[in-house]
Amino acid sequence: MKVGGSFTSRGTLVILVMVVCTLAGFVFEEMALLRLSLLLIVVLVLAAVVASLNMRKLSVEVEGPLRVHAGKKFSLKVVLANHRRFLDSVGLTVEIELVRNVHFSAVAPWVATGGEVLLEVPVLSRQRGCVIEAKYRIESTFPFALFHRELRGTQVMAPPILIYPKKIVPRELMMHGALSVSELDQSSRFSGQFGDLRGLRPWQSGDSAKHIDWPASARSLARGRDLRVREFDPPGVYSERCHIVFHSFGKGGAILREDRFERALAFLAGSMDYLYSLGVKFTLHADFLAWLPQQGGSRSGLIEIYALLAQATRATGTESHEVQSVIDSQASTQTCILLSDIETDSWEDSLDVPHGTVLVDIRKIRFGGIVTRLSKGAVYA
Repeated sequence: MKVGGSFTSRGTLVILVMVVCTLAGFVFEEMALLRLSLLLIVVLVLAAVVASLNMRKLSVEVEGPLRVHAGKKFSLKVVLANHRRFLDSVGLTVEIELVRNVHFSAVAPWVATGGEVLLEVPVLSRQRGCVIEAKYRIESTFPFALFHRELRGTQVMAPPILIYPKKIVPRELMMHGALSVSELDQSSRFSGQFGDLRGLRPWQSGDSAKHIDWPASARSLARGRDLRVREFDPPGVYSERCHIVFHSFGKGGAILREDRFERALAFLAGSMDYLYSLGVKFTLHADFLAWLPQQGGSRSGLIEIYALLAQATRATGTESHEVQSVIDSQASTQTCILLSDIETDSWEDSLDVPHGTVLVDIRKIRFGGIVTRLSKGAVYA
């Protein structure tokens, strides 16, 4: 733990006044000014001692959830403890840094001697990541805001906090017939009379009253909005198995941007969550996972893939023949979804894509869309 300190602007002003009073007292032989400067020296010394004692033997312990999705708030618990046998700590501010651009602070007005304070802070991370260690800083300007004292340290998170990518469902998957098959076989299933529930939308003229979601409509009307209607996918026959291919291949001149890789992972997470909500088993092949197949037919398998996405780094040097080989090896799969962090126009002509393959364009995105009952937290693009 590193300890630091400095004068505040108020402390600097007090020192300047003390120096001026001392010089003026000697020049004009005024004992009142000399007594005032002596008093200021005593105040500064006592304030420095109290400020130093106020920050001694403090510790911070950070606790958080094991798994959370980016874009969703989660509660982080910070325990600030005072291990001294005398002198309470006053006016403390704790700042925590989890990952890049994820900072938050909390205030502890009073920590009793030998006691601790629990601070619960709502945190929102807009990016994925793996929090292996948390950096913290304790600072205080007590007393009189004359000195600024701070303690810096790190805490290893065991186990680490995994921040999964934000879930964005591609609009290509929501198109009629995107996941349907033309013929019935052993790997197909019927979706039901009305199809699967897609989500809720505002009421429109001509909607059937039996599709109105009354609890959601009551909440909507309370906010001054319209009725909410349940929207279903069209009925039909859907494949029970799907193949997802994620690659970073593009022809020369393709724009490589870190934010698009993050967005592509969000599309991948949304696609997997949407397939899981439909009961469609899938296999993921991705170049950033060295093309090792990942099975997502169960909840545990889906969570394992999310954990890999939280720590994924973009693959470099992906060749077209690698992508083509993976596509050809899964030619018998009923449905194939092709994802990339590079624009579709840059690689579509270089690959022999089977008929019926869903090509996801990550440039087509609209945040704030419908959130389904089965896939809470997902955004439809």
